[in-house]
Amino acid sequence: MPNVNPHKKEPHRVRDVPKLENRGRGRVTDLQIKPGRFQEIIDNANNQKPPPPPPPPPLLESIVHGVNFKVEDPHGVSGWVNLGLFPNGAINFSGHGHNSGVPSYTIRIVWVVRSSSGAAYLFLKEGKVYGWEPGSRDWDFNETPPLNPAIAADWPALSAGHEQKCEVDCDLSFSELFDKIKGAIGPIKEVITVIGSL
Repeated sequence: MPNVNPHKKEPHRVRDVPKLENRGRGRVTDLQIKPGRFQEIIDNANNQKPPPPPPPPPLLESIVHGVNFKVEDPHGVSGWVNLGLFPNGAINFSGHGHNSGVPSYTIRIVWVVRSSSGAAYLFLKEGKVYGWEPGSRDWDFNETPPLNPAIAADWPALSAGHEQKCEVDCDLSFSELFDKIKGAIGPIKEVITVIGSL
């Protein structure tokens, strides 16, 4: 019998590994573009139409604002004012004033609505409230003038955006109150007096 060393290790056998064929996976091995194809791609890109503009914002059904006011002491005058505008040019301008003091006063109200078009619509009203002298301590008004074509035509711009401010005083004139509002309401391109007169 041949001598066998039990501690001798047999050499590892390496199996034959089949060769992998490089089929060009993961990379471009051959790019063929027909003549004129580049120009066709460029022409298609240039002829693409831009996306349509976004639709205009929906029109408002109405613009309604209301404020409460209290004229600084010593006048003792307070009240409220409401303003409503509508797509067909309809307007409602109403309010109430009360005098709880001794002297009589004339209340002056200036309300400005500035459209995103730059048009500023003015609403002016004044009324007297009495103190101890004969006369009513209360003053009420409710104006519904004829349809205003300027407001109706400008309604899309009013719906897109508008600013409004109301000032009430017993000492300042309409012009002085309007000057206070102009500095706070933004740029004005056109002034349209709807109710009253400066």
